[in-house]
Amino acid sequence: MQASIINGSTERIGHAEAMVGRLVGSVENVFDTISAIAQQSQKQATGIQQVNQAMRQMDEITQSNAALVEQAADAAEAAQSRAGSLVRSVAFFKMDEDGELAESA
Repeated sequence: MQASIINGSTERIGHAEAMVGRLVGSVENVFDTISAIAQQSQKQATGIQQVNQAMRQMDEITQSNAALVEQAADAAEAAQSRAGSLVRSVAFFKMDEDGELAESA
């Protein structure tokens, strides 16, 4: 009877050892998976930071371009106004058919 109890206990210990071994293996697999997820998350975070930086730069360039467009529009308006003044000034002078200054009436 004692031999039977010892054999049963030995068998149970063997099963327990096998279960603990499988459990340790499973825990190691979970740890490896979590480590891989952490590494990929870090890579993803780095990629997102790069995208954010690119977006900020694009926004700055867009704002700069908008300011340049506004300046160009102001310069075009000023040039148009000056051209109108020049046309009015030149209109004062009238030339005859020979290209000579005509007398004003």
